[in-house]
Amino acid sequence: MNRNFALVLGTFSLILVAAVPLAAQCPSLQLRVWQPGGEETWSASGEGVRVTTGEEAHVYLHVEGRSATPYGTSATIGYPQQYGASGSQRDVLEHVRMKAQSVDDKRLGRIRFTAEEPGTTQLGYRVTAVSAPGTLQDLPAGCREGFFAVEVLSATDSTDGDGANGGSGSDGDAATSRGAAQELAAGLVGALLRRDGAYNLDSGFVDRIARDGRDGVIDVAQTVVTSNEFRSEALRRTEEAHGRADLSRLRELLLDDIYRDLYGYVEPSRDDADDDLAALDECLSASRDSVRACEDLAANLVASRLFYEHHRDLIDQLR
Repeated sequence: MNRNFALVLGTFSLILVAAVPLAAQCPSLQLRVWQPGGEETWSASGEGVRVTTGEEAHVYLHVEGRSATPYGTSATIGYPQQYGASGSQRDVLEHVRMKAQSVDDKRLGRIRFTAEEPGTTQLGYRVTAVSAPGTLQDLPAGCREGFFAVEVLSATDSTDGDGANGGSGSDGDAATSRGAAQELAAGLVGALLRRDGAYNLDSGFVDRIARDGRDGVIDVAQTVVTSNEFRSEALRRTEEAHGRADLSRLRELLLDDIYRDLYGYVEPSRDDADDDLAALDECLSASRDSVRACEDLAANLVASRLFYEHHRDLIDQLR
């Protein structure tokens, strides 16, 4: 993975800057930044993010693991005053307009915000869990709560002499569509395979969704659910997350977790849930019809109006 921490991402001018001293004491803490239409960028501990006014950014907290892939976290992120810093919320609101963390945001250790007026502020965080196989103990106790800096630049400061931040409306639409496709693809992989979908994301999935819209979403979901990884790893990861249980209960827990990620905390009807559970049982069996059951399950999950309502903003951005 390219971790050039001074990288400018396409038209979005995202680079990394020095943050508050507290973060510098936590080298195992990582920031992953995603912007619609742009690449992902990582920063080492002690660095914050710089973003141009009017831009949107999604910031995730991660913890370095025992391999090249950091562990995801669950975390609350918000006004620094909630985490022991002095100052007022007005200082943050002048520079950053945050979206209130949803249940999914907290589970993913994510904050989403739009850059407002130029200047520098900071956000506070509290890590509450680290995804398996990591543990919260992988992060030193003093690093489980702290702050990171956000610097907002004016558009004139962030645009180079060649007009790197310019471009036609059609180019901007294409970038927005691909950014939405990337987030949808990562969400599908994460929800269905029970792992962080942003890692090792198949670019072909993004291409299919960007090209085919909702049909592409169904196609990617079916590819994921018929994969060997789903059939061999999804239940095991569910057991790691929830503890040991009999096979029938694990399948129920797996489906509940998938619903939570695909639909938020809105549940399908009892009849739909029963049909999905029957399809999941068949999908994970040795039956000769198992692949067809996997395809039916995947299509039913993402063709649901609940999926569209939970991902309306992203789906509507697809061309």
